[in-house]
Amino acid sequence: MQLKIKREESSRGLIFKKKEYVVRTQLLVSEEEREAIKILDLESKTFVTPYEHDGITWGNDLVSLWADKGTGFPCDSILDATEIENEVKESAKLIKENVQAFIDSGAATETEEVFEL
Repeated sequence: MQLKIKREESSRGLIFKKKEYVVRTQLLVSEEEREAIKILDLESKTFVTPYEHDGITWGNDLVSLWADKGTGFPCDSILDATEIENEVKESAKLIKENVQAFIDSGAATETEEVFEL
C-alpha cells in the first residue's frame, strides 16, 4: 500500500488573485489489499474530517473512491493544506495497519485441502 500526495497552488479571481491550494491524494493498493478493505467494510468510511470551503462541504470522500481514483481537497492556506496532508497520512496509516493485520491473520487467504480417506 502506498499513499500519493500532491499539493498544487493556483490563483483565482481576476483582480485580487487570491491563492488557493489543493491537496490531491490517492491510496495505491494491491488487489489483495483492496479485497481486505472490502471485507473489513473500510471502503464505506470517510478519511478526512468534513470542512467548509467556499460554501461547499469537503472531506466526505469514501475510502473506496480514494483507493480507486484519488481525490482532491481545496484549501485557503498552506497551513490548511498541511493539516489536510497530515490527516490523510494518519488515515492511511490506520487503514494499512487494519488491512495488514487482517492479511497477516490469514483470514483473507482462501485455502482448499483434499484429504484421502
